[in-house]
Amino acid sequence: QGMGVGTLVCHPALEQPIRDVMNAWVKLEGQRTPHNVVPLEHNGELEIKNHVYLRGFETVHTVASMGFVVVERRSKLKPEFINLPQEKLLELKNRGEQITQTIEIPLICYTGDTYGGEHFDRDDVLNAQILITECTFLEKEHRERASVGKHLHIEDILQLLERSKAKALVLTHLSRRTHMGLARRRVAEVVPPQHRDRVYLLMDNRTNRARY
Repeated sequence: QGMGVGTLVCHPALEQPIRDVMNAWVKLEGQRTPHNVVPLEHNGELEIKNHVYLRGFETVHTVASMGFVVVERRSKLKPEFINLPQEKLLELKNRGEQITQTIEIPLICYTGDTYGGEHFDRDDVLNAQILITECTFLEKEHRERASVGKHLHIEDILQLLERSKAKALVLTHLSRRTHMGLARRRVAEVVPPQHRDRVYLLMDNRTNRARY
């Protein structure tokens, strides 16, 4: 159909199972779909384009799981050289002085299915401009179910909102038992007013359209 070869980035423990699934489809479809499977170690990186990288990090779930953050690296003049004239900067550079530093800007983080854990203490997670994370359970009585299934509850999101610098925190993976109307009400009830404009329900098309 004129599409390029798809690439799937995954936890190393899932590489072979994914290859097994793709091989099984060959028998069903009678053809082989071109694809790449790229296992990524914890804190491993994959270059997406110049100066932009996909970094993987292990999360906590009932099976091997990973989150991902897209990071941009920029070269920036060191603070002590900011007010120097161009000719002085060139002179320092020609003398071998390191006048620039590399800074990282976490753009988008996606946690995938996960439970709470140390990965939510990471700078690249907390400082991502957009944080996409699961919130499987919203109702008060489902706190224990979230723990058993290694998923997040809306109460976990409240703590995350206090720590995250994200402009938008997008909630995914709502339980199929949760009606969207209930999800809207629970977010309105539980999330403090100062954070409410930052929270989006991924599948809430009606509300998202109205907000934009």
